[in-house]
Amino acid sequence: MTLYPKSSNDLTTEVFGVLRDSGAFCCVECGKCVAVCPMADMYPYFSHDMSPRGFLKAARMSPKIIEDGRLWCCAECNACTETCPEGVSCREMVKGLKKIALDREKADKMKRCSLCGIIYTSMQIIDFLTDKLKQQHFDYLELCPSCRMAVYLRRNA
Repeated sequence: MTLYPKSSNDLTTEVFGVLRDSGAFCCVECGKCVAVCPMADMYPYFSHDMSPRGFLKAARMSPKIIEDGRLWCCAECNACTETCPEGVSCREMVKGLKKIALDREKADKMKRCSLCGIIYTSMQIIDFLTDKLKQQHFDYLELCPSCRMAVYLRRNA
C-alpha cells in the first residue's frame, strides 16, 4: 500500500518506482535491519529515524525524502538487506534515491573521485572513515570504488 497521494508528479513516480523495485512496501517493521546497521556505531546521533527501518518508513510517506540528509549517511553495506526476512533491499532503495537526488541536484556535501570526477559517497562517510583510520594512508578514500580497484590492480599486477 502506498501512502503517497495520487499524483502525476514525476518525482512521486520516480521515488515510488525505486520503493517498489527495492521491495520497500513489503517491510513488516520487524527491526532486524536496525540490529545489524553499522550506522549506530558510525554516528553518535544515531536514532530510529536514521535507521533503515525509520528511513524506509519516511520514504514511504513522502517523495521529498530525496532532500533528507539521512539519505547520505547510509554506508550501503547491505547488512540490512541480508538480514531482512522479506527480502527488502534497503541498499537498492538508498542507491536509487541517491541517484534521483543527484539527478535533481538535491545533494550537497558529496565526495567526488579525484580520478574520474563522479560523486561516489557523502562527506559524512569520509569523515567517519578518516576518524577511524587515523594516521593511515587516505589515498584510496579519494577514489570511487571503480577507480580504487583499477589503481589496486595496476599496483599489484
